[in-house]
Amino acid sequence: MRFVLAVVVLSSAAFAQTIDFETIPGLRGEPPEGMPIREQFDVAPYHVRFERIDPLLGAMPVTLVKVGAPRTAFRGQSRRGCDGLSTEDDMPNRSAPFDPGCFFATDDGQWGSGTPRIQPIVVRYSVPVLQASGYILDLDDSEEFTLHARDEDEVDVAAPIVLDRHSSSAGNGGAAFWSFDVREPIHSILFDFTGHGGSKGTGFDELSTATTCPGQVVHRGNGTPGTGNRVPAISISCPQVGRAGSIEVFNGFGRAHGCLVIGFDPSVRSLRCGTFLARGTLLIGHTLSGGPVAAGEGRYSWPYAPLPLSLQGITLYIQAGYVDPGAACGIIAFTEVIEATVR
Repeated sequence: MRFVLAVVVLSSAAFAQTIDFETIPGLRGEPPEGMPIREQFDVAPYHVRFERIDPLLGAMPVTLVKVGAPRTAFRGQSRRGCDGLSTEDDMPNRSAPFDPGCFFATDDGQWGSGTPRIQPIVVRYSVPVLQASGYILDLDDSEEFTLHARDEDEVDVAAPIVLDRHSSSAGNGGAAFWSFDVREPIHSILFDFTGHGGSKGTGFDELSTATTCPGQVVHRGNGTPGTGNRVPAISISCPQVGRAGSIEVFNGFGRAHGCLVIGFDPSVRSLRCGTFLARGTLLIGHTLSGGPVAAGEGRYSWPYAPLPLSLQGITLYIQAGYVDPGAACGIIAFTEVIEATVR
């Protein structure tokens, strides 16, 4: 089979995997307030769907919020909003640890006396991850969320995280940070409201779907699916000078033979359904674990020693590929490309 190959360079802006809700995939221009958000981000490099669990209607979309009036999520810090007017409506604090921009997500878009209790949110992954992070907005009074990172059977793969007004950067209009860094693949994250205050509201923002150090580790481009339509996944510890870590490959075809590629050149070659690194400096051949016909069970771990000071500021480009007879592109299944900058 012949492929027309073109060398291109990865774009920093196009593939950052943090969801800030300022733009919506497939939508041109500014998104409208109140827009239902469900499957729009189930594309590379995010691979997630959003669900709000309504006690009567079941799985429903979450709701897009624009900072400023009308109030649809919470009352925050009084300051000038994205329309230039001063307001408390849906206003994150100026002291938030990230730029909240003009948009975030909430549950049902209702606020005030008599509205339903805050509803649970589920983030579901079509390609699993080992890391994730983000912020919950406006945790104050008696509000509390318990976060669960779960496997395919919705069983927790790590201890739950509990966030309330005492959490760092929480409070009225604040932004409480959360993160998971686990050993077993995350297929969904449940944001379960375990506090009080049915007429209160909250928000969700800056969801980094596959890393705990956004901006330092960025997932780029498309992986290509293998047997069972499983896309092999890849993850790396946040690379720090003086610290050891590992590169992890998972969700692959059991016992598949392949190669981990690490290089300094961001150039990629384009296939009809994905991209792969054009040049690698270090090639590490290996075989995934798992049974010989086990789709999604193949794993490989490549530990690395504490990183020397000479690597500080260096950016690495990492990908893995495997011989897989069930692959959608020929007989090779690729992970996404990871860009990792040593700090």
